[in-house]
Amino acid sequence: MVKKTISSVITVIVLFSLIACNFQYELKSNDIDIAAQTEENTMEDKIRYALFMNFESKPVDRIEPDDIRSDLDVAFFRYIRWAENSIYNDFILVHTAEEAEVVDEDILVAWPGEFTDVTLNQTGGINNVLSLFFREGHRFNELEITFPKPLTYPITMEDLVENWELVWEFIWELKTLDNCIYGGLITSSGNGRRARRRAITEAQANYNDYTVAEEKCESDGCP
Repeated sequence: MVKKTISSVITVIVLFSLIACNFQYELKSNDIDIAAQTEENTMEDKIRYALFMNFESKPVDRIEPDDIRSDLDVAFFRYIRWAENSIYNDFILVHTAEEAEVVDEDILVAWPGEFTDVTLNQTGGINNVLSLFFREGHRFNELEITFPKPLTYPITMEDLVENWELVWEFIWELKTLDNCIYGGLITSSGNGRRARRRAITEAQANYNDYTVAEEKCESDGCP
């Protein structure tokens, strides 16, 4: 009876260990999906960074008309991540949509836009999180951080393009410094994504209302 009880306890411990390992693996996998970092800055790394910062990109064809992902998100997964032969040969960052217009079609291009500003500067944004390091009495103030030159606080929209590698490496280092800090940065990225989704959903609703009104006008006559 004692042996049977001991065996049962060992089995339970092993099962809990396996569950814990799987949970840790899932967390690690999610971290990689959000902020993959390699020694070499590959095109995929740069795209992940641009997705994290909620950059804009040129419109892409969508299979589902109600798809509310960003154009860059769609392009990344459809034409690069899962495509055997990508239609893009390179990925670059520029400052504005106007600069993107002159880029060749075989190059995927992205630039910081209004949702990047939400991610970086608005309440709950990255700069808001970083400000806690300089707030006297806050526990983050006791942590030592060093901005890699030429980065300084606050990080600017220009930095996101000109010094993207430094910004991305800095965020990765903050993750290892404190999980709460990294969680705040993840929330900053999520704020930008949610703002984009709200804007897209609202635009779709307005378009549907316009379509219904137009059809009614054609069938019943316009006032």
